[in-house]
Amino acid sequence: MAKLVLICVSMVLSGAMVAPLFAGFGDVVFQFEGPSGRPSGLCFDGQYICVVDSTSNIIYKYDPDSGDMVGSLILGAGWQIGGLGWDGAFFWMGEDFEKRINKINPVNGERLYFIDAPAESNQSVWGVAYGNGHVWSTNHSSPSAAYEQDPISGFVFTEFQAPGLEASGLAFDGSDVWIADTERDSIFRVSQTGTVETCFLAPGDQPKGLGFDGTYLWNVDAGTNLVYKIDISETGIEESNTLGPGTGISLSVYPNPFRLKTDIRLSMNGTTDMGQPIILRIYDSLGRLVCTCESDNGSFVWGGTDSQGKPVASGVYFFRVGAGSSSFSKAAYLIK
Repeated sequence: MAKLVLICVSMVLSGAMVAPLFAGFGDVVFQFEGPSGRPSGLCFDGQYICVVDSTSNIIYKYDPDSGDMVGSLILGAGWQIGGLGWDGAFFWMGEDFEKRINKINPVNGERLYFIDAPAESNQSVWGVAYGNGHVWSTNHSSPSAAYEQDPISGFVFTEFQAPGLEASGLAFDGSDVWIADTERDSIFRVSQTGTVETCFLAPGDQPKGLGFDGTYLWNVDAGTNLVYKIDISETGIEESNTLGPGTGISLSVYPNPFRLKTDIRLSMNGTTDMGQPIILRIYDSLGRLVCTCESDNGSFVWGGTDSQGKPVASGVYFFRVGAGSSSFSKAAYLIK
């Protein structure tokens, strides 16, 4: 699947990526190699990054600072493992085809009990998280949905349609839920009632498990088998990144997500007068060019239409703004 690569300045040492020079929302600040099989879930247990491999049925534990594997936990044989969560004392693990969520003893890997997941018969439980005393889960098959359940009775408190097409990873940050979508190669921040608040392009093309360590979002990718530490800090409602110290250049998209139109603004030292023509190219989530615009300054307004003026579908779109030999990119979510 083709995808647009967002610009990120980083350093690579011995195959392990370290923090970008100018980290911002959605940037990878650290990465390391995860399980070599097929990782399907990830969580943070308060000390380690825990990644479950669906081919070996093993939870691998990694030091979040070094990326070194420090331990493992063998799970029950024959389980079709989906997502992974942590409640402060026990693991919660989705079982793919059985449509259930297991509470797991972290010492011996045995199942203590399970609750039935609300997924339909043709759907899979691929995202699991724990937050505010409740179990959250997502089903993978389209249309994807997210659920909030009582961890004992299984009673469903909340249900809403998940953004994207194939929800495959889930994390809870104490306020919002984060959902990874393998079809759109994107990660969404969603309110507990289902409102999409923002999104960004996933670092890999098969994003699976998500976890939150209190500051950073973690994601494991089934295509690269890499574990990514992602900056999700934001300084305000308007999404804007300064693109280099001393340059004063920034690219903002506001509002984001948007329904009718959004403003794209490339500025230098607070002004959109860049002294040269500015070209905006808009791509969809598959990397296909939607339309191209040109301006004498760095200010654009996009109303969700293609080059023929026809409305486009809701989803993730990527704005690449070019000025001379330089280009800068942002992602936004169109809601209809």
